[in-house]
Amino acid sequence: MSDTSPLLALPYIQPSQAQKHVTHNEALRLLDAIVQPAVETLDLNTPPLVPDVGARHVVGPLAGGAWAGHAGKLAVWQPEGVWLFLTPVVGWTVYVQDVAQWAAFDGTAWALLEGALPDQAPQLGLNTSADATNRLAVAADATLLTHEGAGHQLKLNKNAATDTASLLFQTGFGGRAEMGLTGEDAFSVKVSADGASWSTALRADPASGAVTFPGGGVRPAATGPITYYVDPVQGSDAADGRNPGAGAFASLPHAMSIICRFDALGHDVEIQLADGTHTLPAPIVIDHPLPGIRDVVVRGNAGDQAAVTLSGPDDLFRLESCRVRLVDLTLESTGSGSFLVVSRHGAQVVLDSVVFGAAGKGHMDLEDGSVYVTGACRITSGAQFHARLELSARLSINQADYTLTGTPDFAGMFIKCGEVSVARVRDTTFTGGATGQRYFIYENALLSTGNAGATFLPGNAAGTTSQGGRYR
Repeated sequence: MSDTSPLLALPYIQPSQAQKHVTHNEALRLLDAIVQPAVETLDLNTPPLVPDVGARHVVGPLAGGAWAGHAGKLAVWQPEGVWLFLTPVVGWTVYVQDVAQWAAFDGTAWALLEGALPDQAPQLGLNTSADATNRLAVAADATLLTHEGAGHQLKLNKNAATDTASLLFQTGFGGRAEMGLTGEDAFSVKVSADGASWSTALRADPASGAVTFPGGGVRPAATGPITYYVDPVQGSDAADGRNPGAGAFASLPHAMSIICRFDALGHDVEIQLADGTHTLPAPIVIDHPLPGIRDVVVRGNAGDQAAVTLSGPDDLFRLESCRVRLVDLTLESTGSGSFLVVSRHGAQVVLDSVVFGAAGKGHMDLEDGSVYVTGACRITSGAQFHARLELSARLSINQADYTLTGTPDFAGMFIKCGEVSVARVRDTTFTGGATGQRYFIYENALLSTGNAGATFLPGNAAGTTSQGGRYR
């Protein structure tokens, strides 16, 4: 007969054994330690200094002191002031009091069982490993956070305004989109193609609630007429353009690009140019309607049209399907095939009190577009054409007082009007002379002067008509 039981190694009372109570009490002591086991800690490495009688712990893997050499065992403090060590076998379970969770021994180590979570845990991984940064980690097809009878909030709290509280979306653990408070208290949405370079798509100001779209794509709305300032000397395209001097934009093309990004809700948008020469490296192109903008007004100096000059090596303006007014300024181009203003496909352009300077091809080119000339205008340099109209274009020169200086030459003709286009020159005076043919009207086009006569327009050569063209 064995001296101990096969599972818990409880001592047996032997036949004819003296002091049987000793053996019996030893078995009871073991049962007292093992039955309904609840330990204070799991994997504690250092024994407590003043343990209570009956205190139980699972010894940690780096056990020291009185626990040295007993890693993984149950340590039970005895009334005699010594530790009783019990070696676990596969399947033993204990309730761990400090985390309120059960643990089981798998033959090698102890591990917490799945079930109720502790009130506090340093980190937790569900179906994946947590780490010091990602202390809660979940690997699953979906994660559900639901209500408990009412609403539900997910709270992300940061320590300081310069910290980050955000949701980060990744591909292959590389950031692709982020939303939240990223380094400031303004809410933003950012995107990235590589996880390194980021672009802000949306930003909401925390003080005003105003939403901006730094990446473009959505048009902010205006609340009234808007004036932008352009000053190539003092301005900067990094400014907001809303004040003269240092608060102005540095270039007209940049101001026009800003205008194309918002909805003016029926209000005028004005660009006030500072005195001086504004050089356009390329034509200003607007090839689409401008939502809600009644007129884009580009304004120079009302007291001196020559004080503000727009100059460039090509066409200055190429406009389609929009409305633009050019007021109190000088236009000139150095390109051999250039026009000052090109109006096409429904564009409506108003030239009010402007100076027509040098242009390689002509001052105005209209192709299924409209130009209205008014105010006190001057022509200081000739061109192939003052105006060329094709494809049902419309030109109206009305109540405009033209002054021609230096006898400019129009090598083609002053006005060329064809292909069912209509030019009306009414209530207008021309002071000064010019050389070249006055007009050429063809293919059922009409040039109407209100019967002002064949020599009404500037030039020293008679105008002609052809193919149904009419002059009156």
